[in-house]
Amino acid sequence: MILKKGYTNTEYADFAVLANSKGMRLITKENGNVEMVEIIRPEPTYQELRRRAYPEILEQLDMIYWDKINGTNNWMTTITDIKNKYPKE
Repeated sequence: MILKKGYTNTEYADFAVLANSKGMRLITKENGNVEMVEIIRPEPTYQELRRRAYPEILEQLDMIYWDKINGTNNWMTTITDIKNKYPKE
């Protein structure tokens, strides 16, 4: 896809959002045209996947607190499920 030079800022911004939503980036050619180019990203490691899946620390602390109060093990179950879903390589 090519966006010709002279487009308005709004049209360019809409195009940039579209490119970003498709995992692409915009580059400007020497002739002034703007082109969408695919960004090649490596597959995330298990550490990255786990990091994204873990609840925020404050939420985990709250889970631990309520587990102690209620005699439950929700925190342990949550963390174990994540570790099982994304095992070490």
